Amino acid sequence: MNRSLQFFKLLSFLGAASVVLCLIITIGGAFSNPTVIIKSKLENCFVEANRASIEITNDDISRFVQNWIVNRYEWQTLNEDQLIRNISPFTTNGLLSKIQEQFRTGAEKEFKDKAVSQYVSKNIRVDLTDNKVVATFDRILRVSGVPLIDPAQMSFTLVKGTKTKLNPLGIYVNGITEHKTN
Repeated sequence: MNRSLQFFKLLSFLGAASVVLCLIITIGGAFSNPTVIIKSKLENCFVEANRASIEITNDDISRFVQNWIVNRYEWQTLNEDQLIRNISPFTTNGLLSKIQEQFRTGAEKEFKDKAVSQYVSKNIRVDLTDNKVVATFDRILRVSGVPLIDPAQMSFTLVKGTKTKLNPLGIYVNGITEHKTN
């Protein structure tokens, strides 16, 4: 009886020690820097990565606004659902609902089911001053192959939010004010 009791004590001690060892290894792995594997047809490249927060620069904000403008204002045939899907990872829910309402009641409803396309000029100028983001660009509307140029200037209200795979910076457009240009 005493021998079996000693055996179970030893077995319990070894079990507890293995649990503690697994816990230490798991915690150590969770806080260590990850190894990133880049696969190509020719080789596999192993890179030691560092965990760090991303500092958002003015260039990042400028590229973000330029990409948002292209995703919102370029289309071959007007498809509101596709446009909403394009901008939804970068836009707050409140602004998305306002844009959807604009599709139903605004000028875009006139272009539905017509041979009309729209694109923006490649020289989108984004000015960042005093926490204001103002973009100036040309919208080019093609009606039956004839281009109509509409100069646009917009102020953007940006907010920080959750970082996602599609939006790794965590910047979201929360509001737009379109200024009339002459």
